[in-house]
Amino acid sequence: MLGSKDNAVVGRPPCKKCLLGQADAGELEKSIDGLILLIPDEDRADDEAYRSRLAKCDECAALNEGTCGECGCFVRLRAAKRAKGCPVGKWQPLTHKAIPQDAGR
Repeated sequence: MLGSKDNAVVGRPPCKKCLLGQADAGELEKSIDGLILLIPDEDRADDEAYRSRLAKCDECAALNEGTCGECGCFVRLRAAKRAKGCPVGKWQPLTHKAIPQDAGR
């Protein structure tokens, strides 16, 4: 039985990919794309940071088909959020973008 104590890894969240095993991969990717677009600009990592983060995830042994084996997140979504960091320290949270004093004038 999926999610039973016999199959659980102690101290780790369940694998989202396993829980969504019957989900269409293309639809899942579209959903992640949509969620990234919903992140407000001031909370979203810039393109350079996003690509750098994903490159580090690609080299990580914990990466499992787009999810992190350490925390269970979808790495594309976590990498897109400025305030998030890697659970094993491969990349750090970013500070918020400075808003110019004369913005909106």
